[in-house]
Amino acid sequence: MKSPKPASEKKPFVFRLTREKLQECRGMSAAEKLKWLEEANRFIQKFLTEGQLARWEKLKNAGK
Repeated sequence: MKSPKPASEKKPFVFRLTREKLQECRGMSAAEKLKWLEEANRFIQKFLTEGQLARWEKLKNAGK
């Protein structure tokens, strides 16, 4: 098994939406957008390690 690359060698994560998906999102209400965002957040958190989640929380709380 390969050892993980150091953070300095990792490629940044990029997420792109199609024009069609952007149009679909423009038609969503604020409540629908918030629900989608909360669901995406729960999904992502399922795949984070404890260390990644701790760093995420630290960054989230840094702006308070």
